[in-house]
Amino acid sequence: MFLGKRSERVGEMILAEISRLLLREVKDPRIGFVTLTGIDLSDDLRHAKVYISALGDEGTKQKTLQGLSSCAGFLRGRLGRELRLRYVPELDFHWDTSIAHGVRISHVIDELKESREAAAVFAMTQVAELIQNSQSFVITSHIDPDGDALGGLLGLGLFLRQMGKQVALKHVQPVPETYRFLPGSELIEVCPVNREPYQVGIMVDCGDMSRVGTLFQERHLIGTFINIDHHESNGGFGDYNLLDPKAAASSEIVYRLISAVDPGKAITADIATNLFTGILVDTGSFHYGNTTPEVLMVVADLVARGASPAGITRNLYEQRSLPQLRLLGEALLTVECALAGRVSLMVVSEEMYRQTGTTAGDTEDLVNFAGSLAGVEVAILLKQKGTAQYKASLRAKDRVNVALVAERFGGGGHPNAAGCHIDGTPEEVKARLLSVIQEFL
Repeated sequence: MFLGKRSERVGEMILAEISRLLLREVKDPRIGFVTLTGIDLSDDLRHAKVYISALGDEGTKQKTLQGLSSCAGFLRGRLGRELRLRYVPELDFHWDTSIAHGVRISHVIDELKESREAAAVFAMTQVAELIQNSQSFVITSHIDPDGDALGGLLGLGLFLRQMGKQVALKHVQPVPETYRFLPGSELIEVCPVNREPYQVGIMVDCGDMSRVGTLFQERHLIGTFINIDHHESNGGFGDYNLLDPKAAASSEIVYRLISAVDPGKAITADIATNLFTGILVDTGSFHYGNTTPEVLMVVADLVARGASPAGITRNLYEQRSLPQLRLLGEALLTVECALAGRVSLMVVSEEMYRQTGTTAGDTEDLVNFAGSLAGVEVAILLKQKGTAQYKASLRAKDRVNVALVAERFGGGGHPNAAGCHIDGTPEEVKARLLSVIQEFL
């Protein structure tokens, strides 16, 4: 499996993308746990032998090959779309017999890691080139936006405007009061459905397309979609996808993108403030396990470029209104513990909103108060949405991956912070959540 430099680069990208597709999108029951161990590309890049390894007896292996052959057409279609290849090679799957002899075992994991890294670098380069060569953009983020969604949206939007691009910032909902201190937040237009044409539509921090709401109902008005996200569950729904589940925040990915577009990183204080806010929120003020050395280097650079940690923290956490404090008081009265004190629960009802003159937008960090109890591993905030539905906001310390809990109910998120919607009375919702959380404790 010896390739020239060009073939090697393309082969690495193809292997990484096929691996992702097999993991997230191919549902053929004949295909079990498959490891892609190598690739042979023809000189004209029109034919590819993909070498695989899998567990099981000969019958199981034969079914695996049959399943892979059946989905080869689907894989080729997605490869063409995701990698933008001029020629998409015919795919022919073969067993890597050297695996059986132990020749390549020690190298397979490293090769796959390098392939994924190469694909990520290639995707970043593609998006940077697209931005350089495009003029009109519309940028949005997910419904019920948090600090990372808005910080990434605004940071990227201000940067593109600085480049002289035509940039519209649109969202289906108003900016929550908590985040109106962010530079440029007044530029975000409340827009239920976009009716204007743009060359590029960018979605920041959206786990899937539905999280944008109704904004892009008229999809034909957008030439190309870019998907920037760090949710593990993101299946790559954009024409171009900048996905990194290991990133602390989508704002961290935006920082890297800015660096790729402009290696000199012309990041103003306003851009730095937005990106710092996004990272601060999604690391739980640097309390979560996703606070890595790499992300601290990023925020150090943002501070050097004008972000004020003291000012941002003051705006986020020390500007409560009297109605918000009253809502906090009402919510604290509902706090209870379960599962031997390892889970805390808090409930906010629609009646509390009416009594205190607040809205769901005023509940941003209430769950953290429930999580501050000694001995608590998971904190839950239940916010009423209608007569018999609750939005559950989940926060965890280290032991429980709450994204997996939320996925059981059709939601998602990150290991330390996730959410979902559940129908039922408060007691029914609590019981269902606790039943699942108990499996992880």
